[in-house]
Amino acid sequence: MAGGGSGIGRAVCARLAEEGALVAVADQNEAGAAETVRGLPRGEPGQEHEAFGVDVSSAQSVGELMARIQARFSAPPRVCVSCAGITMDEFLLKQTEAAFDKVLQVNLKGTFLVTQAVARGLVESGAPGGSIINMGSIVGKVGNLGQVSYAASKAGVEGLTKTAAKELARFGIRCNVVLPGFIATPMTDKVPPKVLQKFAGMVPLGRLGDPKEVADVCVFLASDESRYITGASVEVTGMGRESGARTPGFSPRLREGSGGCWVRAGGGWEPGLLGSIPSSGREVGVGGLEQGGWEPGFLGSLPGLG
Repeated sequence: MAGGGSGIGRAVCARLAEEGALVAVADQNEAGAAETVRGLPRGEPGQEHEAFGVDVSSAQSVGELMARIQARFSAPPRVCVSCAGITMDEFLLKQTEAAFDKVLQVNLKGTFLVTQAVARGLVESGAPGGSIINMGSIVGKVGNLGQVSYAASKAGVEGLTKTAAKELARFGIRCNVVLPGFIATPMTDKVPPKVLQKFAGMVPLGRLGDPKEVADVCVFLASDESRYITGASVEVTGMGRESGARTPGFSPRLREGSGGCWVRAGGGWEPGLLGSIPSSGREVGVGGLEQGGWEPGFLGSLPGLG
């Protein structure tokens, strides 16, 4: 489990352990990985979960991780969930090359390195089958304001996974990608409740997703019950995937200007990013300029999805 130190990754570890799996929890934050392991049900003596540190953007680090896992468990992982990821949100016109590169190094290159290492281990061991599950995002499919690097990286993860599925099928290795929508994680704890309510209002099911619901999908894809499924993109969004979700009654007073997202700051309005909202209670609004005034508009996909 790459990226198992918190959030969705931690929930996936818990569900896999509940199903009897021995879990190798890897994360750049090794302390977070260790905390995840402490929360997992204990196995039999000698059959225990283990925490590892890893930098998924480094081929050397990923290679060392695989060697340590094989030494610890005497076999390559039969199931791999790659969930490590970061965001460095910014509008296209302001995004720096360094930030763009960093997001792709972790989210896309990291997924490539982990997928490649696990696949090589399975093929070289001659172990029959295997399941690789990569964590994408619905943002990679529909795009999102202020997330040019994140959207690009997650679109790449989806394409990478589908290609890997074609190449590895002859070895009996299945590869699928999960596309979460807006999921309640520790990251959303910093968002004001009234803003979260607006986010939930644009999802047809009327609520945010739970990490356990993403984990349930991963467990299904890891199991033999999905033995004829490979190359699939599984959306876990409550169908909150398309821009244009109406939010009745959301009619903040915004200053005149081009359409978009604005944040009230210091008595005035300035451009802001939904989903990157501090816990200071700053008000957020989205709308469309109509005859000199603002009226309820359409909310698009929101940063922080997946």
